[in-house]
Amino acid sequence: MKFDAIIFDLDGVICFTDEYHYLAWQKIADDLQIPFDREINNRLRGVSRMESLDIILENYEGSMSSAEKEQIATQKNEIYKEYLKEMSEKDLSEEVWSTLNELRKKNFLLAVGSSSRNAGFILRQIGLEDYFDAVSDGNNITNSKPDPEVFLKAAEFLHVDPEKCLVVEDAVSGVEAGHRAGMKVAGLGEASRVKAADWNLESFSQLLDIAESEQDVLLATAKSLLKAPYTELAPAPAIRILTDDGAAEEKANCFPVVLKKGGKVLLDYGNHYVGYFSLHLGYQGSHPDAPVLLKVRFAERMEEFAENAENYHGWICSSWIQEERLHVDFLPSVLELPRRYAFRYVEVEVLDISSKFSLTIADCSLTAVSGVKDEVLSGYSGDEDLKEIDRIACRTLHNCMQTVFEDGPKRDRRLWLGDLRLQALANYETYKDYDMVKACLYLFAALPMANGKIGAGIFLEPEPEVDDQELFDYSLLFVRTLLDYYLETEDLKTLEELAEPAFRQITLALSSIGTDGVICDCDKLGWCLLDWTLELNKQAGAHGVLLYALQAAELIAEILHLDSKKNEFAECAKALIESARKIFRDEETGFYLSGLNKQLSWASQIWLILGGAVEKKHARDILRKLPATDAVKPVTPYLYHYYLEALLKVDMREEALQVIRDYWGSMVQQGFDTFPELYNPDDPTESPYGGTIVNSYCHAWSCTPSYFLRKYFR
Repeated sequence: MKFDAIIFDLDGVICFTDEYHYLAWQKIADDLQIPFDREINNRLRGVSRMESLDIILENYEGSMSSAEKEQIATQKNEIYKEYLKEMSEKDLSEEVWSTLNELRKKNFLLAVGSSSRNAGFILRQIGLEDYFDAVSDGNNITNSKPDPEVFLKAAEFLHVDPEKCLVVEDAVSGVEAGHRAGMKVAGLGEASRVKAADWNLESFSQLLDIAESEQDVLLATAKSLLKAPYTELAPAPAIRILTDDGAAEEKANCFPVVLKKGGKVLLDYGNHYVGYFSLHLGYQGSHPDAPVLLKVRFAERMEEFAENAENYHGWICSSWIQEERLHVDFLPSVLELPRRYAFRYVEVEVLDISSKFSLTIADCSLTAVSGVKDEVLSGYSGDEDLKEIDRIACRTLHNCMQTVFEDGPKRDRRLWLGDLRLQALANYETYKDYDMVKACLYLFAALPMANGKIGAGIFLEPEPEVDDQELFDYSLLFVRTLLDYYLETEDLKTLEELAEPAFRQITLALSSIGTDGVICDCDKLGWCLLDWTLELNKQAGAHGVLLYALQAAELIAEILHLDSKKNEFAECAKALIESARKIFRDEETGFYLSGLNKQLSWASQIWLILGGAVEKKHARDILRKLPATDAVKPVTPYLYHYYLEALLKVDMREEALQVIRDYWGSMVQQGFDTFPELYNPDDPTESPYGGTIVNSYCHAWSCTPSYFLRKYFR
């Protein structure tokens, strides 16, 4: 079954203090000259101190006032606490500790539900004082087990519905309390022996077999949708023999190529591919008496070959550089490179070889991979310039669609939420692979960060795992991406299943609202993306993203007939819009300024327009005046996408189409086969990483001209 939280009894489940209780009550019983044994002691399990005393006093022949009972109960507790001081982390078994940690990895909320007033002290003694998400104990309840109060309080503290909680108990009274709370119960010890619980366990670690979390179910759904990419053999490349002075002699697909030491050959596949490469090698002359040392370099753009990998010292890891030094021990042989590469060009250089023979390249092979096939792609009916932009955009999307929507097949090679949102939109107008979008949505929902936020990215291998990068805007874009998917597919089941993690992103983001009613600014590097530039202040833009997500959340709530949620989101958006106009809007210029230094940027205007904070007439005025200002400009196709969304939102269609012609059209003029991660028309070779050799020239968030052209400009 699916659970969101697990509530543990303490004594007899997490640790064992039974003997200390027994010894303390034995001392009290001896002082009162009352018969007491382990059979009577077993009746005390799971009940309060005063109720335990009443059970013991059943054999007491005298009378006792309430005050005297309180005094004896207090005395027993003091004796018991003295025994507890002997406890330490050694009293927490390795089985319990490892199982708790495995449950934590599954993103369960964990709580303690104990009638004991000493629960906090015991947890401190065994090293779990701050481990649990909530502790409900004898200090915050009035009724002890079998009353369900202690478990209902724990669920309340966790903000989880009782039916989403699993109780773990060793006492029959505790099992009854769990059931009366409307919760399922796993029994250990005595509770298991009498078969009182829903699951009767022989060991604590068996919890891992029955505690299926919501995330487990979501992840299983995601994995069921993932499929291996298609493969196809790429056409043969054009061959150029490179001379010492860098000149190239065309060989028009003619093998074999014969190379001595220092010899180079350039293979040009004529288009961008993602796939696996191999060389068919032989020799001329004497039998090889030494290995051949080769350098094989792959490039998406020819300018990458102009850089020496050894001289690269940028901040992106140099291991992404697509260059291999390889020893070939035996000839003839087929050299199959195991890595996947993203490239158009391959350069093969003989670094060293014996003087007794020459290396021959008899053939080469490129097995291209993609999650989609171009044969399902329909043509675009615009003019020739727009057709070329659409063709390259589709090629970009095609090569980024692998098992999931990768951000870049050359570098990063993982699922990023901001990229997913744009790729999914382009996919709806082109390849229409809805299962890939659905799988990615389920992956993000199944693998949140420890704080409940949707992570910025997901690694797929060797097993799906959330990246440790948290981005304020990316978490919120999950809401919009989910809505986009539903509007395209009408898949109500997926919307219902993923609405809760989507709404959670809104709740978590709202915790960043300051006393002035707007998102708090943050100096932490990378807290919010918006665009790939360090000079950009993100406060106003982040506020706009939250409004943008609230619009989507409100519509999801309406579709699901969650009227209270819908009204909650609407009221929240209304308040945030008022705050945005009050705090960010400059009355003199009409622009929205961000941060303490009142920075003017395209990102702030774009996102507050998309979030509904700017009236349509005012938004049109802002977007017309913006290019003539010294505002911080976009540097990535990612922000240009949202610029286009903003233009279309306020019916500036002609301006939007011109942006596509100017920005992406400039990339076409520069000879790009696919669209890159970052593009500055004033400096097409610009790199934020310290070298073009690690630039991503086929990047997911650059593919959306195909979305806009096919949806709005057919």
